Amino acid sequence: RSVLAEKEAIQNGEEKQPQGKRKKKKKRYICGHDAIMQQGEKNLKLEYPIHRGLCRDLDQCEALWSHCFRNFEMRPTESSLLLGLRPLTPKVQKQRIAQLLFESLGLAGVYVSDHCLLAMYSLGCMNG
Repeated sequence: RSVLAEKEAIQNGEEKQPQGKRKKKKKRYICGHDAIMQQGEKNLKLEYPIHRGLCRDLDQCEALWSHCFRNFEMRPTESSLLLGLRPLTPKVQKQRIAQLLFESLGLAGVYVSDHCLLAMYSLGCMNG
């Protein structure tokens, strides 16, 4: 399971300005093992951005993917990603994910496929 923790103080993402206007504030996430180790702190809230194969929050997924690239010491601009999604993932969500991966992380390439098909290919099956 993929896990990350969100700082509660920034959870709503808004900060009041002196003129009465609101300024969007970037959320801060702690991912993976660090999030699990700090879950006892009262200002952290554990989140699971991917539930049953669907991205529930793209900002959280972006933080998780950035964390993965950092931990594997890979440069996204020099890497391509093979992304397995569940078979009935809406086309709109696939497009948003691809847009996020290209624009925010700067990936060199992305291939999106059904995870069932990728599992068959990993076993050497060409049909099934």
